[in-house]
Parts: sequence; structure tokens; C-alpha cells
Amino acid sequence: MPKDTDQKQPILRVVGHSVTRVDAQAKISGAAEFSADRLSAKNLLHGKTLRSPHAHAEIISIDTSKAEALPGVHAVVTYRDAPEIPFEAGDESGSGEPVAPVYLLNKTLRHVGDEVAAVAADTEEIAEAALRLIQVEYRSLPFVLNEERALEINAPSVRGGSNLAGKEPIEFSRGDIDRGMKEAELIVEQTYRTQSTSPLALEPRYAVASWQGDRLTVWKASRNVYGDRDKLAKIFSLPQDRVRVIAAYLGGGFGSKDETRLGPITALLARQAARPVRMGYTREEELGYGKWRHATTTRIRMGLKRDGTITAIDTASALNTGPYAPGYGVASRLGHGLTYLYSCPNARFVGKVAYTNSPVAGSYRGLGAPQAHFALESFVDEVAEKLRIDPLEFRLRHCVRPEGQPGARVTPIESLIPAQPIEGGVPFSSNLLTECLREGAKRIGWKPRPAGPRKRRRQR
Repeated sequence: MPKDTDQKQPILRVVGHSVTRVDAQAKISGAAEFSADRLSAKNLLHGKTLRSPHAHAEIISIDTSKAEALPGVHAVVTYRDAPEIPFEAGDESGSGEPVAPVYLLNKTLRHVGDEVAAVAADTEEIAEAALRLIQVEYRSLPFVLNEERALEINAPSVRGGSNLAGKEPIEFSRGDIDRGMKEAELIVEQTYRTQSTSPLALEPRYAVASWQGDRLTVWKASRNVYGDRDKLAKIFSLPQDRVRVIAAYLGGGFGSKDETRLGPITALLARQAARPVRMGYTREEELGYGKWRHATTTRIRMGLKRDGTITAIDTASALNTGPYAPGYGVASRLGHGLTYLYSCPNARFVGKVAYTNSPVAGSYRGLGAPQAHFALESFVDEVAEKLRIDPLEFRLRHCVRPEGQPGARVTPIESLIPAQPIEGGVPFSSNLLTECLREGAKRIGWKPRPAGPRKRRRQR
């Protein structure tokens, strides 16, 4: 037995103390290596991507011969060179029709900026020159950019069949929404819209791919190296133990750093060229095609008593997910945000994720929450004004308490509660929302505002 077994170990005290970040020295000294800094590989080539100028189009013909003949070019890849295994499998559309699978490079292009071809060359300048030599003939197709328009019956089809991602809308509820509305003395309804936004981290996406026989190594910025490994293994038909993903330091991620085709396309170029390839996004590519936050249209209908008691909260959202990755998780979190912050026995959310020809949406910090809370809190201000109740007072009366929502728990006692619960009878382990509201009001000098309409002060 070790001699120090019975000795007291020092206690690490963090709260109330300044603690040096473990990576601080590496970052401030410049020793930290980011994915774009991976330049040490021998015979390293540089990749560039040709992108679609159309929101929706089919490639009629593509001629890469001039690009391939350019001195310094070592690989050119198009949909003809891409693996046959889908990058993203098809699912069933809302109409029951199959949705077209998405490959690493596609003959059908579904948004401005969709990848048409990629080139690997001795320098970035040669790669860019090669892109200009690729001749592509497109056939333009009808397109749709708005989530609500995409869900209309006569909307152009983005992936085949209905543009509703998944077999049916995402729907969850507690209590009886119809009964709650019948009990109401006042029903307020409003629609809110949020636009797409880009995380635009300081560090653009970069990847370096290298093959040693049938073994693939990819260096890339990532928050999920195992997910990246699994995707690469599937695309290139490799066992997982022959794929290695190495995550460098991350220069800002915000939930959106991966989930693009950059890594796999870089690996495809490296395999074609039989040399390591480094490829990244320009700032313009990062802003335009690096995964946006979902644009949304949200409708809220609330039933109330004249004294302000909430009898029902009925919500519905349409999310613009672009043509590819379905945003089911984003939609679920959005619905939770709309239906759980205010105490009410009857609540419902219906979420529809729409395929469109807008650039691809994906994860972004707080996914679903900004869209939900912008709509809900704007709505609560309007409700309070109609009831002539101070908006702070309305929130203090109705914000969810530590005991959770009214009603009975429906998840079996032996099962875990969902991460975004809707049901009643589920207590919060910690809920200081009332204290936060009071402290916030104190610090900003909040006073009850006068009843009735208020005029905006003109800016001079």
C-alpha cells in the first residue's frame, strides 16, 4: 500500500479564485496550432472549391480537362468522382415519397454555394486559376427560399416530394389545449419572424487530409471527432479503426464549427492526388455557407382570463433548414422554449422543418432558444399591454416555479425525463428565475410603465 494513502489531499478551490486556463500559455505565446496551421506535411497540396451560382440547378455537362492540364494541378473531383455512399441519407417526405439522398458531390445543386467541384494544386493561386477553367453547363430549376412558402402544396420541390422534413410535424403537448381556449375570456394571437444569422467565428474552417494506403487521417476543427470519424468511415467504406480525426485548437466554434462537407471533400482530393491536401473556407465562404442559424416563422396563440391568468398556450413554428441537414433537434428545443417558461396547464407546440433552397442551416449556440424567446417575450409584452398589466409583474406572476409545470408526469418513473420536457409534475433542480427578474429590474432601475399606448421618442 502506498505510504501517502492516509494523507489528506490538497483541496482545489475554484469558486471565488482566479484560475489560469490550461491552454492560456499556448495561445498567448502563439504555440497553439489551429487547423489552418497544419503545414508540416510533406508534399502538401492546396484545395479550392467551385460553388454553384444558382439556388437550384442540374449539371448538364461539366468539362474539367483544361483545369486538369494546368501545370501544378494534381486532382480535380466532381460528382462523377464522389463515393456512392450518401453523405446524408434520404428519409421519407411529408407526402410519404422518398427524399433524394445527398452525396458528397451532387449532379443536382440545391443552394447558391453548393459544391460543384474541387481542385488540389501546388498553391492556392494555381487552384483558384484551375477553378476558372472548369466549364459547367447548368439547367436552372424552380427554387424556394422561404420556409412558409416551401410548405405550400404547389411549392417547388427541393429534395423530391414534399418539402416537409420527416414524415410528419414535430408535435408535443400537455393538458387539453381546446379546453384551455374555451375557458379563456381573451385570446391573443401574433406572428413573429427571425432571420438567418451566421456564427462567423474568428477562425474559418480548415481541414488537412492524408492517406497512408487505406488509412485516412484528417486534421480539422471539430467538437465531435468521433462523429466525424464515423461519417468519414461511412463515406469511404472504411472500418472505423482505419480513420483518425485529430482536432486542433478551436478558434471559435459556437456549435457550428463542423457539419459541413469540408473534411470529406478534402479527403477525396487527397485520395485522388495521392498526396496530403489542405483546404479551408475564405471569409466569404464562411459567412455564406458555414451553416446558418435557422430562420423561423412562429405563431403564438394564448388564452387568458381578464385577471391575467393563462389558460392555454398554443404555438407553431416553421423552420428554414436549407436543402440538407434536417433541424429536428433545433425544432424540439424551440418548442420547449415556447411552452415551458410560463406556467400553464394546457400547452402545445407544432414544429415543421422545411427544406428550402437557402444555404444550409445547422447547430448554433443556444440552438432554437433565441428564435423561441424572441417570439415569446415579444408576445408577453403585447399581452401585458392588452391587459394593462406591467410586463414585469406579468412575468413574476406566471414564470415557471421550482415545482415545474402543473399537471401529472407522463414519463414512466423508471425512465429519464426528456432533455426538453413539456409535461407537468417535473420539478426543477434549480430555478431562480423570479430572483433574476427582480434583480434585473433593480439594476436597470425598472419602474412600472404607465398604462396605455406609448409614443416613441424621435431620434435627433
